[in-house]
Amino acid sequence: MQHEAWVKFQQKISVEGFDTGQTTSVSRLALTGKKGRGGKATRKKRERELALAKAKGSSPQIGSGQFPSFRLADEETDRLLAEAYAGIPARAGPRRNRSLKRQKWRWWRVRKDHAIKKQERIRAHEKRMEKRSRITKEVKEVKTGAHEIRESDKAYREGLLLKWAELNNLLEEKKTSNEN
Repeated sequence: MQHEAWVKFQQKISVEGFDTGQTTSVSRLALTGKKGRGGKATRKKRERELALAKAKGSSPQIGSGQFPSFRLADEETDRLLAEAYAGIPARAGPRRNRSLKRQKWRWWRVRKDHAIKKQERIRAHEKRMEKRSRITKEVKEVKTGAHEIRESDKAYREGLLLKWAELNNLLEEKKTSNEN
């Protein structure tokens, strides 16, 4: 029902003389409620209908957008081209110059920012390496002096133990037990 109303509306607004591609006839598929997908078969059917209409003389045109070629004489073509070129305004100054300058400065700034960031990364890496080498150097210095420190610590501990033993009279007991 909706399709029929739409077709009636399209028929009322249709223009005589050429095909606008409007749906001006009720299709059999629309009456059955099925949707047509179009495609090659539908196109061929439409071409047959147009050919029949042309044979009857009711339509002067085969299909939408298919007009016979229109040939002009060479002089007429030259005159029309000259008229068309005369309508084009003359170029008034450079085009997009300010935009190109903006882009040039923008990319200059981008490259400069990237260079600054690269220098910052290089400086951070150098600082890390300096810290790492300083720590390594300090560790090596501690390792080289470690033997002397161990010996002095060992002597200090033995001295403390001897003093403790003297205070507790353990050292004399040991001497007397060794004499027996």
